[in-house]
Amino acid sequence: MQLAGGDLAGAEKSYLQALHTQKELQAESDAAATQVSLANLNIERGDFSAAEKPAQDSLKSSLEGNDTTGEILARCILAQVFLGMRRNKDAEEQILKAKDHMKDVQDVSLRAMFFIQQAILENAPKPSETSISD
Repeated sequence: MQLAGGDLAGAEKSYLQALHTQKELQAESDAAATQVSLANLNIERGDFSAAEKPAQDSLKSSLEGNDTTGEILARCILAQVFLGMRRNKDAEEQILKAKDHMKDVQDVSLRAMFFIQQAILENAPKPSETSISD
């Protein structure tokens, strides 16, 4: 509710409290989902640097728990973060790794998220030749 109402600070506080409780209870998949929410909150703020850590933490938890759905979600969020930071190569790497698992995904919303992120990446401005040589 807080996020929908624009209370980003309140939403962040709630997410951090939830994350603390989830970690105490060792509810790793729930913690990974909350970390995605924290990353999304920072993306909403335009603070891509702050979004990177919770997205990376979510990816780590998903990989450790063999949670393919969580892995794809975290990689899509990381791709969005890296594009916001103009780290297109890193974004591309995340999309390629997520793509490896797409054949097994039945979740329509996750499939849509992946294909949207892939399209955004494909249409992202490429570095010019002069900026590459600098």
